[in-house]
Amino acid sequence: MIEAAVNVKKIFQLYLQGNGYKKIVKNLKTNKVLNPSAYRSKKNNVMHFLRIAEDEYSWNTQAIDRILTDIIYLGTLELRKKELISYKSSRQKTIPKSERAIFFNAHKAIVTKEEFDLAQKIRKSKQVVRYLNRAVSFL
Repeated sequence: MIEAAVNVKKIFQLYLQGNGYKKIVKNLKTNKVLNPSAYRSKKNNVMHFLRIAEDEYSWNTQAIDRILTDIIYLGTLELRKKELISYKSSRQKTIPKSERAIFFNAHKAIVTKEEFDLAQKIRKSKQVVRYLNRAVSFL
């Protein structure tokens, strides 16, 4: 678990130093950091669907975005994010944030509130909105 926390901290540090998602992905692959699914498989001694050793270190930008936006790294637990539509179906619907169960300081934080907020501010400043097939940046 400590190794995963170190990797999350490293991702936040790289992002706050001005590296984009693709540079972070490249850095993690170069340093042979296991991607989340490969790490989970090795930790739980489960055969991983990625058979090639190289794929264990291949990250994608969605994983980086998920890590940078997840409040769990602040020590906050957010429960009841989704619920089943019906007991007869496996389809789920997303619960509005106002109705979720949120527990602050539920465990030790990996990143500080200031680091997390700064990362969110940087993310928002880099967001691009597509409007009538033209990219508009909020810089």
